[in-house]
Amino acid sequence: MHRSQEILSTITTLLTGLSFTGSNVLQTRYYPTQNLPALTIQREADTVQDFLSNSFVDRYLELSVSIHVAGDPTKLDESASDIAAEVYTAILANPNLGLSYVIDAIPLGDSSPEISGESETPTMLLQQQWRIHYRHSYQNPEL
Repeated sequence: MHRSQEILSTITTLLTGLSFTGSNVLQTRYYPTQNLPALTIQREADTVQDFLSNSFVDRYLELSVSIHVAGDPTKLDESASDIAAEVYTAILANPNLGLSYVIDAIPLGDSSPEISGESETPTMLLQQQWRIHYRHSYQNPEL
């Protein structure tokens, strides 16, 4: 398995079971409309930052954690903020994610909340952007 996929799986596991979202954590670009609140994790760019020929490659894996909430429109901001704080704490409790090849998890910030009133119950989407600095073998991205 490529290290970037292992990182995504590890983050999914870290975020599963949080008090606000429980097991509603998915690796997908699909936005759930049922069982909210929920988290979705999406892989973004995975860029080479530095390499030492015949040794290792340093990469930055960009990813977003999308927070989906629904309910009382006066409480959507509070709900999304509570979940965002819980996600932040869970990831940064161990910035190398417990993986020997991860150097650091770097929070890049949160998007502006997007509110949708198209359904019976108003929903909000808030996205956290993350950069994961990791390293792999020059010859093999799985090592």
